[in-house]
Amino acid sequence: MQQDEIAIEINGEIKKIPAHKKLQTLVDEISPAHGFFSIALNEKFIPKSDYAQYTLAKNDRVEVVIPRPGG
Repeated sequence: MQQDEIAIEINGEIKKIPAHKKLQTLVDEISPAHGFFSIALNEKFIPKSDYAQYTLAKNDRVEVVIPRPGG
């Protein structure tokens, strides 16, 4: 891993990303096409209006949570 990269977990999978990457940038890259999802960062749901405020750090855990219809 290069010095300007960090490792984070995205939906249970370890990924290398550029250091100092904003959560908003990551969400723009990985968000589902239909647009209905929530993001949890280290087990805490983050409002969409706050994505740009978070800079990802080494070992952060990001979960893309997609609602499923049904019971």
